[in-house]
Amino acid sequence: MELCSGPLWDLNLTWYTDDPDFTPCFHKTILIYLPATILTLLLPCELYFISTKRKRQISTTIWNGSRLAILALLAGFAIVELILTTSSQSADENTLADILAPTVKLYFFATVFVLSIGNLRAGIQSSGMIFCSILVLLLTQTLTVASIARFGNDSKQVNNVIIFIFEYIFIVLSFLLQFKADPPPDMGELNQDLIEDELSAANASYPSKMTFAYFDPIIWRGWKNPLNLDNLPKLSLGLRSKVVFPKWNVNWTKAVNENKKKKKMTSVLLPLMKTYALLYLSSSFVQLLTVLLNQVTPQILSLLIGFVSSEEEMWKGYVYMILLVSINLIITLLNSQYFRDQQILGWKMTSAITCSLYRKSLLLSSKARKQLSVGETVNLMSIDTQRLMDVILNLNLLWSSPLTIALSMYSLWGILGLASLAGLLVMVLVIPANAVISSRMKRFQKMNMKSKDSRMKAMNETLDGIKVLKLYAWEPYFEGQITDIRNSEVENLKKMSYLGAAQTFIFNSTPFFVALFSFTAYVLVDPENILTAEKAFVSISFFNIIRRPLNQLPQLVTQMISAAVSLDRLNEYLNASELQSDNISHYDDHDDVAVSISNGNLTWDKEKEPVLKDINIKVKNGELVAIVGQVGAGKSSLLSAMIGDLEKHTINAEVNILGKVSYVPQQAWMQNAPLQYNVTFGRNYNEKLYDKVINACALKQDFDVLPNGDQTEIGEKGINLSGGQKQRVSMARAVYNNGDIYLLDDPLSAVDAHVGKHIFQHVIGPKGLLKNKTRILVTHGVKFLPEVDKIFVMKDGQISESGTYRELLEHGKEFSEFLIQYLQEEEDTGESSTEATNVKLALEEKLGKDNLENEIRKARSKSSNSNISGYTTGTIVKKLQPPLLKQSAAGKNYSSVFGKVVVDEANLNNKSLVDEKSKLNLSNAKTYSGRKQGDKKNDKERGDLMSKETLETRAVDIQVYNYYFKAVGIASVSIIFLLSIATQALSIGTNVWLSAWSDDPEAGETAVRNMYLSVYGVLGTISALTICLTSVITAIGGLKAANIFHDNMLGNVLRAPTSFFDTTPKGRIVNRFAKDIDFVDRSIPLTFAAMLRLGFGVVGILAVISYTSPIFLAVFAPLSVIYWFAQKLYVATSRQLRRLESNTRSPVYSWFGETLTGVSTIKAFNMQEQFIKDLETKVDTNRTCSEPSIISNRWISVRLEMLGNLIILFAALFSILGRDSLDPGIVGLSLSYAMQITQNLNLFIRQSSQIENNMVSVERIMEYQEGLPSEAEWLLPNDPLDNWPSNGKVEIHNLTTRYREGLDLVLRGIDVKIPAGSKVGIVGRTGAGKSSLTLSLFRIIEAVRGKIEIDGVDISSVGLGTLRSRLTVIPQDPVLFSGTLRLNLDPSGVCTDHQLWRALEHAHLSTFVKTLSEGLDYMVSEGGDNLSVGQRQLICLARALLRKSKVLVLDEATAAIDLETDDLIQATIRREFSDMTIITVAHRINTIMDSDMVVVLANGVIQEMGNPKSLLETPDSTFASLAKEAGIQAINPTAGPSNSPPTGSVSDKKEDSSPLSNSYKEALEKNLIKLIDDEKDDNLYTLDAIDGQSEGEDTTDGQSQPSPRKNIPGKRTAVKTLPSGKSPSMIPRGGTAGAVRGVRGARGARGGRGGRGGAGTQE
Repeated sequence: MELCSGPLWDLNLTWYTDDPDFTPCFHKTILIYLPATILTLLLPCELYFISTKRKRQISTTIWNGSRLAILALLAGFAIVELILTTSSQSADENTLADILAPTVKLYFFATVFVLSIGNLRAGIQSSGMIFCSILVLLLTQTLTVASIARFGNDSKQVNNVIIFIFEYIFIVLSFLLQFKADPPPDMGELNQDLIEDELSAANASYPSKMTFAYFDPIIWRGWKNPLNLDNLPKLSLGLRSKVVFPKWNVNWTKAVNENKKKKKMTSVLLPLMKTYALLYLSSSFVQLLTVLLNQVTPQILSLLIGFVSSEEEMWKGYVYMILLVSINLIITLLNSQYFRDQQILGWKMTSAITCSLYRKSLLLSSKARKQLSVGETVNLMSIDTQRLMDVILNLNLLWSSPLTIALSMYSLWGILGLASLAGLLVMVLVIPANAVISSRMKRFQKMNMKSKDSRMKAMNETLDGIKVLKLYAWEPYFEGQITDIRNSEVENLKKMSYLGAAQTFIFNSTPFFVALFSFTAYVLVDPENILTAEKAFVSISFFNIIRRPLNQLPQLVTQMISAAVSLDRLNEYLNASELQSDNISHYDDHDDVAVSISNGNLTWDKEKEPVLKDINIKVKNGELVAIVGQVGAGKSSLLSAMIGDLEKHTINAEVNILGKVSYVPQQAWMQNAPLQYNVTFGRNYNEKLYDKVINACALKQDFDVLPNGDQTEIGEKGINLSGGQKQRVSMARAVYNNGDIYLLDDPLSAVDAHVGKHIFQHVIGPKGLLKNKTRILVTHGVKFLPEVDKIFVMKDGQISESGTYRELLEHGKEFSEFLIQYLQEEEDTGESSTEATNVKLALEEKLGKDNLENEIRKARSKSSNSNISGYTTGTIVKKLQPPLLKQSAAGKNYSSVFGKVVVDEANLNNKSLVDEKSKLNLSNAKTYSGRKQGDKKNDKERGDLMSKETLETRAVDIQVYNYYFKAVGIASVSIIFLLSIATQALSIGTNVWLSAWSDDPEAGETAVRNMYLSVYGVLGTISALTICLTSVITAIGGLKAANIFHDNMLGNVLRAPTSFFDTTPKGRIVNRFAKDIDFVDRSIPLTFAAMLRLGFGVVGILAVISYTSPIFLAVFAPLSVIYWFAQKLYVATSRQLRRLESNTRSPVYSWFGETLTGVSTIKAFNMQEQFIKDLETKVDTNRTCSEPSIISNRWISVRLEMLGNLIILFAALFSILGRDSLDPGIVGLSLSYAMQITQNLNLFIRQSSQIENNMVSVERIMEYQEGLPSEAEWLLPNDPLDNWPSNGKVEIHNLTTRYREGLDLVLRGIDVKIPAGSKVGIVGRTGAGKSSLTLSLFRIIEAVRGKIEIDGVDISSVGLGTLRSRLTVIPQDPVLFSGTLRLNLDPSGVCTDHQLWRALEHAHLSTFVKTLSEGLDYMVSEGGDNLSVGQRQLICLARALLRKSKVLVLDEATAAIDLETDDLIQATIRREFSDMTIITVAHRINTIMDSDMVVVLANGVIQEMGNPKSLLETPDSTFASLAKEAGIQAINPTAGPSNSPPTGSVSDKKEDSSPLSNSYKEALEKNLIKLIDDEKDDNLYTLDAIDGQSEGEDTTDGQSQPSPRKNIPGKRTAVKTLPSGKSPSMIPRGGTAGAVRGVRGARGARGGRGGRGGAGTQE
């Protein structure tokens, strides 16, 4: 049986005829086999997708039911046709094609039916394979229908016309039903986070995906109203971090493990390729199809030009036109999908790397963390990942560009023959030139990234220390430092711009020179070679195809250079050393030991000597252990070892921790979150436990003062909390965490003595909430040591002694040295307290009186030569208190955390409070004050601190463009504009000249040919040069604008008031200096130049087409309206999406920076996963804005290119219709330009939209240049002379002020006169306004009413720079900056080396600095991490010594340092600043007891002021009340005359002739005095005991006085006494054995950390 009765193909029937058709055999075979073949080829892919999809059934609907029913009917029709064909009377006449046709149809419909059912069961909502197969079937069957309609079925094109007509109708219906996607599959109980949004591509049909029609609702939504996060679709499941990262991590981990064995660095590149190879290959296949189809269009152009000059049938012209438009339409759809897939690929890669960087930051070793600054890490995440993504988007150009060039050159060989090799030679010569340029660009790019890192590091440090900068008036110097770095960065960018311009010239001129050399060779090789229109413009079309890859290659080269640098940086970070998992073990030896360290040789850096040596300790479950030692002894390092931050220096070193750890760092770390969240720290909210914790941590009063209780938002780094508040919140976080082991790194140092006592009693001590927990306490507060179970004394990284307090007192050598140092300091101040006497007697008993005196003299000698940096003579801890005496357990319902539950001791049947869990949700959790969270209040009522980032919703204002163009320079903009016009005019002129050449019948003559050739060459060369010049001027103008923006924004930010920094997250500011400036540096100039070039190109194309076919203008008018409307729709949406994307990027940076500063706390609490989850959420939120942004870009691209195809259609149509009147050259010119319109117009609209999107960065920068609040003028013409202030007299008149507009007044009518040279203390409770008063002195906050005068000059009339530079301050926090020691001492560089060394000598730092090889050029690390806290504070003292003005402000500058450093600072202040006015903000009352005057503030007003002695003797005074709370009480008024007090003492001391009782002496010598403290009475009594007086009575000079404290029945009340020869003075409280102490200078009595005595309530 033969295949057909007739031929398969007949050219006479199909081509050479006026009425074409296919043969009947072709209709029965090829037109039926083709769709079946395509379906068969696509079948494996479809089966793969079905098999890999999760089996989730899609419910049956009318739509999918109808599809299946129609497919079943079509299969039935095929069966009927087969039966009729084989059983008809003419069956013997049937050919094989007659039988195969219905059989193949049956195969097709049955296969599609089965695949459709498989898709429903697999949850596939729409199939591209099925859609394409049915589409091809519909097209082939349409040809057959057309044949039957024109010629009937006489030729037997089909077996049965009726069946065929029904089949065709149902095929059309089946095709139309493919446009409706099935509903999402039934997810059952699946997590809602894994469900796709209804507007996502996953829920769209295949044609909707191809044309991005599913995005229409978002476009219209953005057109009607500004988009926000709430009305954006959810991020596609495949782009979510929780899906992306695990896939990447598998390959990354595998690569890391393999390279570890080879001891090689692991590159990010290979794991990325392995992870995303399939997605990359699929997009590469689409790119391949596009490349091949692009080669077809010039061939069709050749046919069209040939058609115009020939006598071919008209229908052929229409066929060529349809082919040209159809191929361009397919290219449009393929390109859109390709770019979308590449963008998704880039997103997945950057998300994976961002998550990896974040995870890595939590694992970095201490050595690596010091080497990698916060600014550098943020750059890695923001810029380097973006560089990598840019390359990914264009990576296929590496193979597609050479392939395109090769195929084009092959086609050109067919047109021009051997002459095409001349063009090839030009392209070959370009390669080495490009290689040289590229290598230089790579070098400059590396330098540029280093400069960018340095700039961002400096910017981060500047923002972190902005308050200190303002107090010292250092803004100009730091601004200059950052500007210098920026200038270096810009110089590199300029050099890169010049090289980029050279590349632009090479690659833009290359296509022209290829054409010029090819045409020249063609016409010169053979005189018979005539350049016809067909050859010229088809060649030009191929040259234009070559132009695109040649234009893209330099961009790719530049991007690859940047990406290579970024890849190296990413590799370096991700391969940085990590903390080893075996730093800590967690095995249980069943020996009741919670913490053990054996052979503990531990180090921060394995390459250096260990900081901890031979540590061997064991801490049992439930023990309270103290670690003491001098500064730098290794106490904090020991705790760091217990949380795994230290590396093992020897193999046998072992740290074993058995239990859940809670950690309180020495410097409290706060999150930018509500206060309650800072306490709960991600744990479930439990109201009862929460209330107990905040009461125990003394936070209740703070909650009452804060604007919205515990819902008050805490600023970055806890900027709106005092040091003590932050420490107590940190303590509360640890307690609420309910761990098993508590590591407490000096938590009581930053709190007042009475608060420290409260926390010790209610939290840490034997009766505290943690009494059943294991507690390891680093402390300088010796008064707590008698309460601990064991003490470890550290020296030089070793445990020198250990034992109980009693054991160390009797036998400890280092402990004794510490006590001797303590006694020496007591004697030097002229004071002698009971506690000192107790210690002295105990040491005399141990050492002997003479030996003790000798040791004290030695200690005094060492102290006089002390240099803090050497740590040779410092005390181990602060002042020693006598043994703490056991407290009464009088409190009722006392709570403690026991095991994993909280027990109410008054009701032991009470259930675990921890089990009563409710998720911490802002809608249902109660605040501390009982209010519901989430109440709708304004920011002020809610206590929100951080301002919301401004989000514009309108089009970018014309003023923003004007602002940018003015910065570029009007002259530069005008030149760029004119050059762009000239470039396009020359380009058109070149092609018009070519058209004239090809149409000139005399072009074969040598003279004419040479004339055409030379003019053509000149025009093209000038055109290329103008492009180069435009590129240079645009880049340089853009950099000029960027530099102006950067410098102005930097100046404005530094001159913004501190309230701006209090309410603005650092990440938001950094975002503008990083990402936005980067856009202005590079993206905007490039986009602007491209938009101008494309815009004028589009105008030129339309002009050429309109010139050749004027009727085209009639078509262009409606098309232009559609273009305009589509662009408006798109821009309204894309602009807002870009803004949202920028705004949601800032929290990612902030979170990254916040994590890096608190990484130790996060790891100690084992919160890494929660923080990773939060980071992923923020990244996903950012991607939620990015995804619709790129989809909107593709949405407009498809629509614009379709409209562009209409322009091609009409240009071709008018050429066909007017072929009798048009020259081939004109047609070639028109059509070659028309073929460029699709790409050019699409790119133009995209670039113009991109410009508006990028101008959002300028808009954001402009906001920081024109919208920021600013401080007063820096300098004023009438500023006082350089010697002001000459006396230091300060007068405050009716001062009223607030922190910022909208807040309550913090000072109300303050009136104070401070004489020159006097010492004034400012005291008050929390929120009284103490700090506000000193800030007003520096005009950190400005007066609302009233004024401050210094030496008679109103400070409001003085420039801020003048004012602040003439005052001296030693702040509480010693802030240092990375850079040389010289820079930290004197950023202005005005001091000589001699002055610097002298200041260091007076600050007791000279010996240390001399030991450094670099001396004054010693590099201080970021934040001063390579110096101790004491050294940092001494550097601050040296700063003050260098300035040494007449007014010194001390903001509790010694609150958080050890005793030795404090002594040195106080001695220096007394000596060097003796003639200055000193204003001390006293967070502790004792520090100002020797002041000439005390100012007591309350609620912003002065309650009282006067001499502290007088105020103390007034029982009802506020000062006396504060002093009483601090444990200081007035001298007994009945005391007789006194001897002269020591310097700095407030009250006189009277010799007491009454001898001590023998029983008391005995007790004193044995150091066993006990005090019983009534839990219900906060006010400790004062009893002065005389021999023979009864307990509970106070006797002075033989007169019995009733005791302020009643005797408790059944309890012995100890009596506080004075040693012989001393009179009663002030008795500090704090559970100690009645110390009688004068106040030592500005430092005063001590208790708490460093033994500071009492304090006010303010920290």
